[in-house]
Amino acid sequence: MTPGKLLKWLLLALKIGFSAALFVWLLRKFNVHEALLEARHADPRWLGAAVAVFFVSNLMGSYLWGLLLRMQGVAISFPRLAAYYFVGLFFNNFLPANIAGDFARISAASEHTDRSAAVFSATVMDRLLGALAVATLGIAGAALAWKELSDPRVVLIVVALFAVSLLLYLAVFRRDVLALMEWPFRTLGLKGMEARIAGFMDELHGYQGQSRRLFQLLVFGLVIQVTRVSVHVCVARALGLTVPASAIFVLVPILASIVMLPISLNGIGIREGAAVVLFRPVGLSGGQAFSFQFLTWVLSVMVSLLGGLIFVLRAPLRAVAAERPQS
Repeated sequence: MTPGKLLKWLLLALKIGFSAALFVWLLRKFNVHEALLEARHADPRWLGAAVAVFFVSNLMGSYLWGLLLRMQGVAISFPRLAAYYFVGLFFNNFLPANIAGDFARISAASEHTDRSAAVFSATVMDRLLGALAVATLGIAGAALAWKELSDPRVVLIVVALFAVSLLLYLAVFRRDVLALMEWPFRTLGLKGMEARIAGFMDELHGYQGQSRRLFQLLVFGLVIQVTRVSVHVCVARALGLTVPASAIFVLVPILASIVMLPISLNGIGIREGAAVVLFRPVGLSGGQAFSFQFLTWVLSVMVSLLGGLIFVLRAPLRAVAAERPQS
């Protein structure tokens, strides 16, 4: 095994260990068992609404990805895009890497074009716009809830994530910003990392000169993220929690920004632990905050199972299509 692969597996093991340890600690510290028992009596109508809203938000995400692909000259029908998007969602939830779903999407969409680099850049831009949209909402939430946030480190994390996302976005259009991002690695003598960042951003060169269109898509990305926050509102109502919807719209984007940190297994443990800290000032106990976010994640996993079904059925359906006589 090469040193690079060994380091990759070591980092994965550390993420899994960190998530597991944090999750167990939260279970022991808070009265989560009682809160989860209460979740069994959640209002099914609100839970159904949460599933429906999350499903629609992913259809919107599929459409956004399709627009980015078209800007790169790759046209794929919306039903196929949605299918590939849900397959990616499934892989993100069930494989130990937050980018496994992106590779699944890239692989599937690349079957429709010989320009796989264009598919890659569109998928990266989709991720980048999503990260910037979440971080923007997180900044807005932190500004609105400045006095209520009990830990100033939360604000620092959100600001740092927003700064990194914004720099990556600007680097698509400005070489001087890209040079600024490469400077720390150049100073440390890490020329390999410097070259990787430059190559990564070069894949996005097709979006240069389309800043107005990308800004419009960023606004659409903000709408998608607001829709996904609405899922949390539905889950809170299903559990009978008294937390105001306004507080959820302020705090969930901050929570999503923190979950973006690549230090855990798909955000497990980090999501629930950060929720305990963030929702305490608005009246939720540790157990309530834990079960609130854990149930929201479970519902998202349930929706992603559609992607798993599509993935399993794809091969047989393609085989049947191949056997049909050509007219």
